[in-house]
Parts: sequence; C-alpha cells; structure tokens
Amino acid sequence: MSSRFNNPLINALKAGVSLPRAQMDFWVNGTTTKQDTFSDEALALVNTNPVVADADGRFGDIYLQALNYTIRLQDEDGNDIWTVDHDASVPFGISASLQGVPSSLQKILPGFVFTRSVSFLINVMPSRAQGLTDATAQTDFDIRRGNLGGASSSIGTMRFAAATKVATFIVAAAQTFVAGDYIEVVGPASADATLADVSMTLVGNIV
Repeated sequence: MSSRFNNPLINALKAGVSLPRAQMDFWVNGTTTKQDTFSDEALALVNTNPVVADADGRFGDIYLQALNYTIRLQDEDGNDIWTVDHDASVPFGISASLQGVPSSLQKILPGFVFTRSVSFLINVMPSRAQGLTDATAQTDFDIRRGNLGGASSSIGTMRFAAATKVATFIVAAAQTFVAGDYIEVVGPASADATLADVSMTLVGNIV
C-alpha cells in the first residue's frame, strides 16, 4: 500500500516564498538511514534521495511506502527548513453499546468480522469504555477472538472496578487480526446490579 506525500502542485516554501532547487531527505524514522520514495503509486519508479525541487520550488510526485519516515526539507544551500516524522499507521475503530443493565453473558460486541488486517497494542490502548452509572462490584467483560468456523478464545478483559463507570483494558499481548477473524466482547455470567448503558470503542491500526 502506498500513500502520496506530495505532487507537482505543491511548492517548497519558507515564509511564503518558493525555494528553488530545495531538497527533501527521506530516512527510516528516527535515523539518518535513507528510505526510498517513488514517483508512481505502484512503487516501481524510485525517486532520488534527496528529492530535488525544480527552479520554481515544485516537487514531482512522491509516493511513500507503508512505513514510518523522518523527512527533512532544506534549501538549495543546505539550510534546514523543517524536519517532520511521518506516521504510516491508519487508525481503525470499532464502537458498540448496550442500553440498560446488561443481562448474564450478554455480548456488548456480538462479533465484528475483519475484512482487512488490523493490529491492537497491549491493553488495546487508547481504547475506551464507560457506562452512565457506576458498577456496584467489579465487573469483567471477556474480550475474545476467533476465526469464522471456529470457536473464540479469551485474549483479555474489559474491567469496571467497583464504584466506577470507566473501564480499564487488560490485554497482555499485542493482537493482529486478519480478514476473516472476528472479535467479540461478552458480559459476565453474573450481571452487575447497577452498571448500565455501557459504550465502548476499540482502537487499533490498519496494517
């Protein structure tokens, strides 16, 4: 997968003034190791590195790989204009909610089937879940994963501590789901008496 960083309509500028023959260096994020960019979406035609602008300060097409980059712009005399980090990750969210007090083993997320690869960090950070009323006692929802045609297995917990309405997530390992995998979130066997109107959003990244 590629993404367009720039095109010929964009000029290298400093204080609104074009920078003829400016140059951009593309490195592996956080290093000075060169990392290729391309002039076509198929990533077949490699650009020079640095990429040099024309006499009007315009750059040709720049397509990035699905990787993280550090990018530096300099004028033609080698003076730094800016340096930025490019994050290739694309956020992916799954939202679900339940009205009222959940019943025993009720699923807040009955089974979301992935159509592409998505990864989640340890403890599915920065996911969030909350209710409108506090839980009376500790209430654990089971986070489970499976593949179509197979049973799901537990990978972690969405936990509401006693007297709180905001959950914490406990998932010991990062998780990557591929097309055909599914995720579900199942309530406890003994429903809490007061925790109600639970909403959640699981946040990952497309990979």
